[in-house]
Amino acid sequence: MTIRQADEAGWTALAVECTPCGTTTHISLKRLIQSSRLGFFQEVVDRMRCHVCGSEPSAAYVVREVKRPDPLKGLSHRVEMWSDGGVRFYETRAACASVVTAHAAFDAELEQNPRVTLLLRQGTYVIRSTLKDPDPPGNVVPIAVKPSEAEARPKVAFRRKVG
Repeated sequence: MTIRQADEAGWTALAVECTPCGTTTHISLKRLIQSSRLGFFQEVVDRMRCHVCGSEPSAAYVVREVKRPDPLKGLSHRVEMWSDGGVRFYETRAACASVVTAHAAFDAELEQNPRVTLLLRQGTYVIRSTLKDPDPPGNVVPIAVKPSEAEARPKVAFRRKVG
């Protein structure tokens, strides 16, 4: 099979494994077509060397999609920018493992962009936000709170007779 035939059949990358160092490299078929005058996979693989240890590849195969790990996966605190007044997510501006670092990143982002809507979150829990709390509706009347017993008792000052 040629590189062009694999591309037309829906394959997206050439995966090359190196057993001595345990790495797998994925090379886009589009990139191979553009940069190589070679038409067959075997010709390409025969010329390759591992970029880590320099040994010959131990296996090569074509794959449909390359699954890359999420680099932000282990970082639980996120500083996010939202548009439309906090209605629509726009962009993750920072991701941190520590809450202290996340607060510093939030402050730095707020200093750079004072007019944007920012949220500092850990998962779904919002730690800090630049959103304003909405005013209560006009038909809501606050209820008077009953004073506690300690507040209801009159305060009495005692005088001591001296001498």
